[in-house]
Amino acid sequence: MRSLEQILKLTISVSGSSSSSSHPSSLCPAVSQLKSLTIWEIEDLEFLPVELLPSFTSLQEVSIFDCSRLSSTASEDENDNSEQWKCLQSLRTLRLVGIPELVALPNGLQHVAALQTLIIERCDNLMSLPEWMANLTGLQYLSIYAFSRLDETWRNNMVEDWHKISHIPNIQSCLLDLEELQLAAILHQLAKN
Repeated sequence: MRSLEQILKLTISVSGSSSSSSHPSSLCPAVSQLKSLTIWEIEDLEFLPVELLPSFTSLQEVSIFDCSRLSSTASEDENDNSEQWKCLQSLRTLRLVGIPELVALPNGLQHVAALQTLIIERCDNLMSLPEWMANLTGLQYLSIYAFSRLDETWRNNMVEDWHKISHIPNIQSCLLDLEELQLAAILHQLAKN
């Protein structure tokens, strides 16, 4: 089975210009105009090829569904490629659904200032939110659902993580009632002082 990167390069070279180069910077202009990308049930996808991100400058929505082996956005032997995410200046919505091996949100996401909606569902190994979530000031909607076996851990972490997400106007979660979460976070902060 081909990797996502191989599929994208093949698709782009077949549908693209006469150039046969598969280097990310030489991808056909049509890719740079792509508004929505959905990755669905790619069994062997272990990491996202972030070196392709600069080609997707017009992406407004990315959805990743049911990729059971996806665990990060870079292979373990690569350096942190979070800077590659800066090119996603149009990205408004990111959905991460059914990714049980995902242990952390992509670090590069902190550079996507236009992000307005983040939906996280059925990502059972994702234990907490990163500190930089507080810097995503454009985020208007956060949805966190269906962490079946980790609900208690997530409840505790959400209380500790409240300062990272309290700026988001619309938060939905099956983990806690929002008012209960706010009260628990205040009590947690008072106990620390």
